[in-house]
Amino acid sequence: MIIRYLNAINKSSREIYPIKIGLKKRLTKLYLMVSFACIGLSACSNDKPQTEQIIGVWQLMRAETASITYSTIDYSKENISYNFQSNGKLIISGGDKIAYTNGEFNYKKEEGFLSANPNSGETKIQLVKIDTYNWIYKYANGEMNLSLSYIDGPDLYFKRQ
Repeated sequence: MIIRYLNAINKSSREIYPIKIGLKKRLTKLYLMVSFACIGLSACSNDKPQTEQIIGVWQLMRAETASITYSTIDYSKENISYNFQSNGKLIISGGDKIAYTNGEFNYKKEEGFLSANPNSGETKIQLVKIDTYNWIYKYANGEMNLSLSYIDGPDLYFKRQ
């Protein structure tokens, strides 16, 4: 369409030919630049899929509670580890202080609802079910957060070991 417009403006074929070539080169360059930019932006993402982010050994750094009063407990020096394995097993070692004792537990990471009978306006969220509890799962800036604060339980904060 642009070529037709240029042809109508310039009557002489000697004037049209350089414009066609120049326009074609510019459009080709623009197309290549946009293509490489799109490929580059998508390739730069280092976010793992949500299911893979939890797998591995995590050190418990702190716990926050807000049932009656707000408190933060620092566990960063106690070497409490949560080992989320790809087979659905969680091995906790290093401390019997909060949430779970040392040992092996089943876990499942999934998207779901907190309530048993969700209403139409409720949205699914990321959950980690450890035994009978549904922990709200969040992952940002290399830190994992498991939260039971919706039932006055603790918020656990981990860093990958």
